[in-house]
Amino acid sequence: MDSETELQLRRQSRMFANATTVLMLILCFGIAVCFSTALMAPAGDVHQITLLHALYWFPSLFYLWVLVAIRRTFVDIAAGAMFGPSIERGLRHLGWCMVAGGTAGTLLAPWVRSAPLPAGVVDGRTQIFGIDDADLVIALIGLAVLLLARLISLAGRTAERSAALEAELKGFV
Repeated sequence: MDSETELQLRRQSRMFANATTVLMLILCFGIAVCFSTALMAPAGDVHQITLLHALYWFPSLFYLWVLVAIRRTFVDIAAGAMFGPSIERGLRHLGWCMVAGGTAGTLLAPWVRSAPLPAGVVDGRTQIFGIDDADLVIALIGLAVLLLARLISLAGRTAERSAALEAELKGFV
């Protein structure tokens, strides 16, 4: 890979790491907003609502870890790390975190939905600005995976171009 292409790949990786950081901050902001609403509940219901929110958001911590793993992959590539091992580690963490988050969500969902709810709380789900948090988390992870796919595509095109240039140079020799 020539130095200009490598520089472009590293620049894109840095930009994607920053974008993934923004996605992580959005998720953290959503969690903070959710828990701050629990503090506005009537005094007797604060602990119950806080526990309900904690159980509901627990799987999202695994999804936050997905975003951290993807961001780490982008940072590693931006720093010049080997492309293959960085992607492999990032995808392995992504897979295990999605499995852990999905399993935790599946196991906790019946308890959250069947919990005795304080007055004024309709169900055990949490919504931020009218958006279900599970949908928001999946959308954020999807964006991060799309960024990763774009980076892999750029690397693939770069490898193809490099191979074509190498073949052309061999033709001169």
